Amino acid sequence: MGYVEIAPKTVDGVGVIPAFVLNTHIDNFCAKPVDVYRTAPTLRQLRHAYETSQEIERSVRGNLKKGEWTATFLRDGKEVVERPEKVHYDEKSGLWIAEGGDVHRVDLPPEGWALDYEQRGFPTRTGTREEAEKVFGEDASYFWAGSNGLRAVGRGFCDLDSSPIGVSAYWYPDDGLDHIGSRLVIE
Repeated sequence: MGYVEIAPKTVDGVGVIPAFVLNTHIDNFCAKPVDVYRTAPTLRQLRHAYETSQEIERSVRGNLKKGEWTATFLRDGKEVVERPEKVHYDEKSGLWIAEGGDVHRVDLPPEGWALDYEQRGFPTRTGTREEAEKVFGEDASYFWAGSNGLRAVGRGFCDLDSSPIGVSAYWYPDDGLDHIGSRLVIE
């Protein structure tokens, strides 16, 4: 398996994403997000790698029907949780809980084709496929998300579009599907 070093990302002189090393291959198919979030890249790391590394772009494009979990979660459609310290199911409340991590509020658009993204990798506007293709060309990607409970965030496994960097936050942390895996990130 190959690895690629991803350079840091800076915006207006401020470091937004530190440098990291990312596996070029998607592994662990059928894995559940709750089993891989400690080692998977965050959504923003994965988007940055796709945008800056030809190896990662080739890997993603070669696996359009296969998605990958990230270390990013969406809570109640309102908060992004990156790299939580612990994700577990609370029997008493019947809820999935993410403890710790980097938590930020997010205002998500309706399901649709992404027209713009915020710095953590979530769309800020959606529209038609034609509109998205005018903005992103062959990188036009679909967005869909559940708005209740803790949802695992993945890349590009919506059969609706098979887009390269589509964002899906529909599945619970214990969902595992045979066409969804993860990459190893070394920070």
